[in-house]
Formats: sequence, structure tokens, C-alpha cells
Amino acid sequence: MTTQTSGRQAPRASPSRGGPTGPHGGGHGGGGQGSGGQGSGGQGGSERRAAAPRRLRGVFKLAAFTIVPVLLLTLLAVGIGYVRLLHGPISLKAFGQQIEERINADLDGFTVHIDDALVTLADDFRVELRLTNLRIKEDDGDLVASAPSAALELNRTAFWRFEVVPKRVDLIEPRLAVTYSSEHGISLSINNAPPIAIEATAGGEGEQAIVPPAPVAAERPVPSAGQAPSFPAFHRVDLARLLAESSARARRGEAATSQLKAFGIRNARVSVTCDGVTSELFVPEASFDVDHTKRDSVISGTATIESPKGEWSLAFRTEDSEHHDLVKVAATVENLVPSTLAPISSDLALLSMFDTPVNGVLDLDLSNAGDLRSADLSLDVADGFIRLPAVSSTPFMLDKGKIVLSYNAETRRLDLLPSTLDWDGSHLTLHGAMQNDPAGTGEPQWHFALRSIDGSISAKDFGVAPIPVESLEAMGRIIPGEDLVQLSGLSLSVGGGVVNVNGDIIGGPDTPSTRVEATVSPMPIETLKAMWPRAVAPAARDWMGAQVERAHLKSASFKLLSGRFLDADSANDTSDPAKPERLSAHLEISDIRMVPLPKSLPLEAESASIRLENSALEVSVPEARIIVDETRRMPLNDVRLTAVDVTHDAPLAELALTSETSLEDLIETLNRSELHLAGQGPLP
Repeated sequence: MTTQTSGRQAPRASPSRGGPTGPHGGGHGGGGQGSGGQGSGGQGGSERRAAAPRRLRGVFKLAAFTIVPVLLLTLLAVGIGYVRLLHGPISLKAFGQQIEERINADLDGFTVHIDDALVTLADDFRVELRLTNLRIKEDDGDLVASAPSAALELNRTAFWRFEVVPKRVDLIEPRLAVTYSSEHGISLSINNAPPIAIEATAGGEGEQAIVPPAPVAAERPVPSAGQAPSFPAFHRVDLARLLAESSARARRGEAATSQLKAFGIRNARVSVTCDGVTSELFVPEASFDVDHTKRDSVISGTATIESPKGEWSLAFRTEDSEHHDLVKVAATVENLVPSTLAPISSDLALLSMFDTPVNGVLDLDLSNAGDLRSADLSLDVADGFIRLPAVSSTPFMLDKGKIVLSYNAETRRLDLLPSTLDWDGSHLTLHGAMQNDPAGTGEPQWHFALRSIDGSISAKDFGVAPIPVESLEAMGRIIPGEDLVQLSGLSLSVGGGVVNVNGDIIGGPDTPSTRVEATVSPMPIETLKAMWPRAVAPAARDWMGAQVERAHLKSASFKLLSGRFLDADSANDTSDPAKPERLSAHLEISDIRMVPLPKSLPLEAESASIRLENSALEVSVPEARIIVDETRRMPLNDVRLTAVDVTHDAPLAELALTSETSLEDLIETLNRSELHLAGQGPLP
């Protein structure tokens, strides 16, 4: 075996095969080195594991002494600031110019000016940024809009970078004006108070001082009686042009960086002018969102509008595609009563007849120029009623309905797809079409034709079961410019009888008028009870339904006049001239059994004539028999029953007749009738 005495390692000698020295010497040396390495490594790992918790505790202590005080101070500052806001807004006028610049960066062709920026509490105690006396001007300096205040919502991502980037602007209590004319379309204006002074600016140039309108209470306006709603001289903005230019800029990429995507209004008074007719609406809340891309532009919005019949809501979405030259509009309305829209425009005057809430979905296809291509409308009608103009009697009741319409602008045709109306246990499904005559002269006219698909009518209050409708056909025309609906012919076949109706309905605020004339063919009395509308002579209908037990109608005619039609027929009118309408009816009946008056005995007759003039009723029977009991009949001649006002709870009536019978039979008959004609109970 060799040894090494110097600092260098001795070269390893190749052991001889089978020699005892090589293996043992090398093995012991290697084993000693390995054992020593393992011992020092174990001690280092234990020290590192023990030092890790100490370092974590140090980090936690450092965070506790640095972050926690900052957090507490921040919460304290927020609390102090909120308490300060409870006592009034905080001015941020120093940031006003930056806010103006950020808003103007998102507008093209307009410039925004504000007087101050305030941090304040909203009605729901949320912190809100308000802009006072906001004015919007065109590039030429003309004032387009102003509002006493506006709420500003900031982009949160930019806010954490300490940047003021508007995301949404809400005008608070502005006065808006929407103007529509057949020549110029729709324009929008926002009220600004007229300038009252000239103030010198820092540069020495004069500028008109804008005085915003005073805030108004958030309540629906009620115009004074006899006074037309006033509206200021607005600077008008062409909405179609503005939206088209905005969409085109966005598709060119000029507005790609815009962060101002939403606009809204709160407690706004809207002046609506349609072809010279002005009315006012109150809008508690409305919101509009804009999303422009290079391919298309989407504008959507919602609004809540107050009306005399309650609040109704509107939601819409427009999608503008320049590549397809198409603008698609989808709109929905809820709880809208159509009669509340009648004062807005003379073209909508006929809507005054419909006092029933509706929910609707409207889809429009327009060209980029604003020309209508097609429209689809679906309406769900709720419980309500329909009134004829200038007719104060009971209106036509309506339980529910589904109306589906489709319009094609190329053919100028409006199709009524299968639509159903339900009322008082009856229902009717109709379809038809209405088409405009482009070759006609004068006011545009829409000619319509309707036909029934199925249906049934009943009179539940008189115990008449549903009777199938055999057919219904109607035709006529509508002239919107004259507020005229002209029914040239309506034929209804039910239960073996036929009713033919014609008439005219004129809407509008000047002289609303109605003319309805009808003739009825022979039919069973049950069919007549079912077909007689509640709105036509309701008192006479109630008498017929309750007092006439059996009869067969030979013929009947009805005539209802009001407004200008009543004036034209006044020469032949012998009724009360103070009545706003006049109803005339004449019925010829055979094989009749009735109870003329409550508590009277039944009466049978071969024939009878019934006449009705407004509320006056006359029943004439040439020969009749009073049914005393199952075996006895008392003959009567020249029976005449008249009632002055059948609408009264206790109508004054007169019964005249002649009879050849004994006094004993007459007294017994009168006592059995319980009429107590002598006023002292039964006769002795």
C-alpha cells in the first residue's frame, strides 16, 4: 500500500486481481468521507426551516405597522368625507377644465361647457359627481342644449390611474323638445334659457351668459285649462343626420377610443310637436347606450313615461349596418294605453277610442336614409274598453286580445294576421288586409277588408250559451288626415240570423262624431240577446234580456248618431236636444212571452212592436193574454207600455190596456201581479 504525504492526492494504483489491499483501502476511505458529508447537510436544513417562520413573522409585523395605519386613515378620510357630503356638496372646480376636455374628446361637432363639478349624494345616498349648468354648443357657437345639472359616471379603470374619463352623462331635470313634420322628419332640442346679459371674458371678447332653467319638481305636468302648453324656441338638432354621421365616424375608426357610451335623462319635461300640435310628457327616467364598431352601430335605450292612465315603459334597440344599407329597429312597450297618445298628434286622434292597456313588440327595417321597408307589430291587449267618439253610453268591454300586423312598404300593404279578441265569454278570430291607394288624389286613403276565421258570441248575464259565428265580413276605408273611419259594409251571420252594419267614425278634438246604422234579419231571441252589444242602449238590452222569456225576431233596425251627424239629422229629431247622442231602435217580434214589469204576471202575444228613442221605451201589443195561472188566461187588447227613462233605477212607467172580463177576475189578476197599483197593497 502506498501513502501520500504531500498536499496533492496520490495517484490511484491499479490493484492486483485478488489482492486484499486495494478493495479494503479504497472502501474505508470512501466510507469515511460520505459519512462526514451527510452530517453537515442535515444541520444546515434544520437551520433554514427554523428561519422561515421568523421571516414571515417579520413581514406580518412590517405590514401591520405600515398598511394597517394607511387603511385606517383611508377609512377615516372616507367617513369624514361622507359626513361632509351629508351637509352639502363638495366643489371640484379645479378639475372642471379636465372634465370638459375629456367629454369634448368624445364629441364631434359639439363643445361642452360647465360652471362647476360637485361631489354630492344622490337621492339613494350614493356618492355622485354632478356638473352644474352644463351647456352644449355647436362649432359655430350656437347653443344647442343646456341643463341645470348633470350626473357624471366615470370609467373606473381610468379612475384608478388618476384619470377623469367620462363613461355616462345624465341630464337632470332638462326640458326637451321633440318635433316631427312630414317634410323634415324628427328633430330633438334641449331647452336653454334665453341670454339676458353680455359678460366680458378674460380675453376681452363678449360672450352671451347662459342662465339655466330653474329646477322643477319631479311630477307629471298638468296644463292649465284653456291654456296651450308653452315651449321655448329651441335650437333643433336633426336626429337622423346626427346618428348617421356618428355611426359613419365610428365605422371609419375616428371614434374608436371613445369611452362615453351612455347618456340618460332624469325627471325631464318633453314638449312633443307633431305637425303643429304641441303636447307635454313627463319622463322620470330614460337611458341611451351607444356601441359603434367598424361593421355596425348599435343604439339601445329604455324610458319610463308618465300618462294620465299610469306609467308605461319603452325599450328599443337599433342596429345600423352600412354594408347592407339596413337599419333594424326593435322596440317593446309595456302598459301603454293608446288613448293617451291621441293628444300628441292629429294623426293619432283615432287612438282616443282605445282605453285598454297593451304590451307590444315592434320590428322595423329601414334604409340608412330612413325610408321604411317593412314592419311587424304584435300587441297583447289587456282588460279595457273601446269608446265610440261622442257617445257617452257604456263602452264596448274587452277582456283580452292578440293582434298581429305586418307591413310591406313596397306593396304599401298592411296585413292583419290571425288575431283574436275576447269579451264577456265571446271570442272572434279575424284576418284581413289594408292597402293604400297610391293613385288616389287628396288625403291618403287606406282601404281595408276583414274576414272571420272562427268565433262564438254569448250573453252570460242572460244565460245564453255561446253561439258559433258562421261568418263575418267587413270592408271600408280609413283617412288618417280627416280622422275618419268609414265602414261601408259589415255582415255578421250567427245562429241563423244576419246583421248588416254601416257607419262612420270621426275622431279628433274638434267635433268627434259617430254614425252607426244596422238592420237585423229574422232570428231567435236568444241570438238577438247574444248579438246585442252592451254599449248600444244598455238599459233596453237589460230589459230585453231579463223580461222577454220567449220570442222570435221578425225584423229590427238600429240607428246611433252623435256629433255632426246629430246636427245634420236635427230636423227630424223629436227627442231631447240636450242629449249628446241619439239612439233609435225598432223591433218587430212574434210569438212573445214576457214579463213587462218586475213582479207583474207573464204576458203572451202573437206579435209585438218595441220602439226605443234614447232612454224612452214603448211596447205595443195589439192582442195579448195575461197568464193568471196554469189554466186561466185574461184577454187584453191594445196593450201599450211606456217608460220615460229606462236607465233610472226606478223608472216611471205607464201601462194602458183594454179587457173584457169580470171585475172579480180583474182584481184577482192585479193582486197576483203584486204591482199594488192602488198604492195600498192588495185590492179588497
